[in-house]
Amino acid sequence: MFNVSYANNLSAYYEVSIKNLDDKLTQSHFSNKMRSKLTSPAINQNDMDKYVTNFFYDKLNQLYKFEIDINGLTKKLILEKIQFNFNLLNCSLMDDFFSFNFDNSENNCPKFERISLDNKYYIYISNINTSLRIKEVRSIDENTLKDIWVNFLSISDPYDREYSLEYDRYLDLTKIINYHPKINLYKDKIILLKINHFYSNDEINFLLGLL
Repeated sequence: MFNVSYANNLSAYYEVSIKNLDDKLTQSHFSNKMRSKLTSPAINQNDMDKYVTNFFYDKLNQLYKFEIDINGLTKKLILEKIQFNFNLLNCSLMDDFFSFNFDNSENNCPKFERISLDNKYYIYISNINTSLRIKEVRSIDENTLKDIWVNFLSISDPYDREYSLEYDRYLDLTKIINYHPKINLYKDKIILLKINHFYSNDEINFLLGLL
């Protein structure tokens, strides 16, 4: 399921920066959140730890900073057929992200919302720009939002296709697909690209709406 030429185009590391007033947290705290909250089934703690590096706490700005070998980790999970969602890590690793009481003022993070109608719950994810319905459920428990986040995007064999978007969203696109695709055409502030990724164009558009 993983294309080697695609892997070679990926950035080596994904930089994470998370606001937190508690300066006593450890690297294992965040790697455990990644494995338990963002993968399904959860992978081994030691397996996750080895993909996290350069961990430190910036006391001046009250930020935890570290890097993730997203290339190696993604390759491992796809080969092992483990579902994952590592988008918006600066948000999804924050406390209470998987709750309806999440304070999304940092990093323009999206937040989950719910509407109850006819004994069903409609789950939305929203930020200042958009509100998108992602799931209909009969009941909600402590794992509902985590399970939705991990599983609502499909992961398929990476494939080539054309993709177009506004030029000023190019850098946002690279945050999702984790590499810089070549621009084949530019016209009227719209660029045409050829990309290779395991998310569909519709799924990429969805994620761009959350940035």
